[in-house]
Amino acid sequence: EHAPHTMPPRPPKAATPPQPAPVAAAQPALGSSPPAASTSAAPLASTPPAGRKGTPARPSPAPLVDNLLAQRISEAADESESASSVMARRRPDAHALTAMLPVVTVKPAQGVSMTTIAIAGALSLGLTLAAGYVLLHRRLAASEPAPPAAEPVAQGLAPAERAALRACAARWSPALLTRQNPDGGFGASGNAPTTGLDTGVAFVALLRGHVTGAVVAPERQLQVLRALDGARLARGWSPSSAAPAQRQATATATAWAAIAYSLMAQESRAETARARVRIARDALVAAQRSDGSFADDMAPGAARASDAASVLAAWALVEAKRADPATDNAAARGRATGWLTRQVSASAFPTGLDALAWWTLSQARAHDPAPDAAFAAATTTFARTLIARCPADRGCPAGVASWEPWTALSLQALLRAPPTDLGAPTRAALASLLSLTLARFSQAREVVAAAPAPALAPWLFAAAELQR
Repeated sequence: EHAPHTMPPRPPKAATPPQPAPVAAAQPALGSSPPAASTSAAPLASTPPAGRKGTPARPSPAPLVDNLLAQRISEAADESESASSVMARRRPDAHALTAMLPVVTVKPAQGVSMTTIAIAGALSLGLTLAAGYVLLHRRLAASEPAPPAAEPVAQGLAPAERAALRACAARWSPALLTRQNPDGGFGASGNAPTTGLDTGVAFVALLRGHVTGAVVAPERQLQVLRALDGARLARGWSPSSAAPAQRQATATATAWAAIAYSLMAQESRAETARARVRIARDALVAAQRSDGSFADDMAPGAARASDAASVLAAWALVEAKRADPATDNAAARGRATGWLTRQVSASAFPTGLDALAWWTLSQARAHDPAPDAAFAAATTTFARTLIARCPADRGCPAGVASWEPWTALSLQALLRAPPTDLGAPTRAALASLLSLTLARFSQAREVVAAAPAPALAPWLFAAAELQR
């Protein structure tokens, strides 16, 4: 994560501040499309790494399973497959279930060889498969200090703001789980069949919420994972619930799947998670256009680039780098972020998408902290454009769907590490806009909780991410 920076003081509020525009009903996540029919799940197969002895891990938010079960898990998944053979395999395999869940809150220290294992809980008695198994590997420094008694306040957040975000995540995570289908996946609405797109969006939000306190039970995580695995096609993941022969892979659905697998791998360090990351990442790279952008249609020769697909795919490649740096495709990632930088500099994205695009670029900078004039210029343009589009006393215009989640993330990142040419007046306006945007999370809490899964998920992700 980024090195913390101190946020400037927020400007004082007026005695009678103007009322913000009413919070509109949450809108679906980027790239959502209506489904048509149900699908079946086919879990991936991969060999989990053998465990090693080491320093015991700090407590995770999910229960542990005994060592005997861990041994049986490892034996059950004793099969190695290349990415190509995994992609081609479509038949269900009860022994190919993951050994990576649930994710945990402890982050590995750098440069240490000792590994710890945490194994997460068994499924309910009603499940007939020996599932719910977890083999988590953590690297901890021998000199790592004991965790503090109280949780640290997220950089730049007032205690009241952080408490409000925690309350939102605690409300939205269970609400999202009520939209889960019997097959473990999610659809575009409460009674819609499962799709790869909607399942990926929901899983990203649930995983991020889980590691910041909105705990998701291991069996629920495993159900979503199996549904997401089952939405995979030959070229990627599909936003449709039609029969397999009628479904088509899209870059948006594949990007959300890649982000979900990457978040799992970043926390669990399990090889089974990294194998999934590589499959989804390689599918995106194969569909990338020469200028770094992406068409949503992943079939060869797709004619037109998609802004949303290109932003999401770039985010997915950035997260994949964090999850599996040893096999990172730096060239593809550089082309994708380069295209985003040019588009942000030209103010070519609509409100909301521009914030996600710039936030993605800020995450990518963590891999290359060297000065970058193009990124600095894009940052200045984005900050000024954001203030012009979304005044600090009103927020973004009515009718802009769900601008708050991505805008809040981008504002927090801007104020943590602003470039030197972001002057005091601009930073003051950004700080005021962030205060208003954070307040809207609480204002929208019940409206968002009642929204369909693809609309609820970005709010949950942002509420959790802002606390990190």
